[in-house]
Amino acid sequence: MKPLIKFVFLELTNHCNFNCTFCPNAVMTRKRQCMDKDLAFRLLDEISSKNLASEPIQLHLMGEPLLHPQIFEILEFMHKKNLPVRFFTNGALLNEKNRDRIFAADIKELVIGIQTHTEPTYREHRRGKPDFQTYMKNIRDTVEAKFAKNSKMQIEMHYMNTKHFNEFRTEKNYPQTLFPLVDSNEKAFAIIDEWKDFGRKISEKYKLNHQPVDLEGLKGPYKNDPLACVRDNHCEILPGVILSFKELNTFCDYLVNPIKYVERFKSNCNSICEQFAVLAGGECTLCCVDYDGKMDVGNAESRGVESIWTSKKVRKLQ
Repeated sequence: MKPLIKFVFLELTNHCNFNCTFCPNAVMTRKRQCMDKDLAFRLLDEISSKNLASEPIQLHLMGEPLLHPQIFEILEFMHKKNLPVRFFTNGALLNEKNRDRIFAADIKELVIGIQTHTEPTYREHRRGKPDFQTYMKNIRDTVEAKFAKNSKMQIEMHYMNTKHFNEFRTEKNYPQTLFPLVDSNEKAFAIIDEWKDFGRKISEKYKLNHQPVDLEGLKGPYKNDPLACVRDNHCEILPGVILSFKELNTFCDYLVNPIKYVERFKSNCNSICEQFAVLAGGECTLCCVDYDGKMDVGNAESRGVESIWTSKKVRKLQ
């Protein structure tokens, strides 16, 4: 039977070890907590037995999953249930011990949100530990470990594309709202070149015979403007290691202080018809940027995923 839902998100925790300026973590009013392990197991068992999700389970919404005290028990449970996992992390906790356990969990994809590309922007906009040099070394070591361990796990590294966000805010005369992250094609190409160099060294060290592959972001009309590519995938620096520039998500146009509401947009989002998220406290939403769970379509503590997804309330919203 065809799965009911395309994307299922499980927010295992809304605790975070960063306090990024481009994230509503600081203004989130929900209780800080970790999802109860038994609830996670029950939800995952239902998703598996009823084949509810067509895409890998997204361990994501708010928070850093590696802060959950039973994260590796949950990953092991998912492995036993043959549930593919898309594991999101900000990368700060990718030390050797956690790296080894992630690779041992045999997950399908690891997504690392690097976002900031220089030490000054890291300090100003991520506001956490470790220091930038240690942070980037942990990420590079994670990439290398994929080949040292001969792992099939895909790694996707995200940097934050703020070029169009800044251009629009400048046009609307909101200079105080600009984010100097990856806001120019020159910065994007510098990041690409740096990772290409790293990729060539790893390819040589492990005899991979791989040359970095330019993806859609660097072909055709996007050759000189990679940040305009809507698909985001720009370069395969090593086999199964993808570099992407993701557009800044303003969380319904709200960012933490001193950034205020600066512009409202009217647009359509089809995601409400294809994604379902369970937050750390069991609250459910259909929106991947609903950081305070305001949509509230039901609570997984008392009802199952299928029951909530097929409810009249969800159908009416859709």
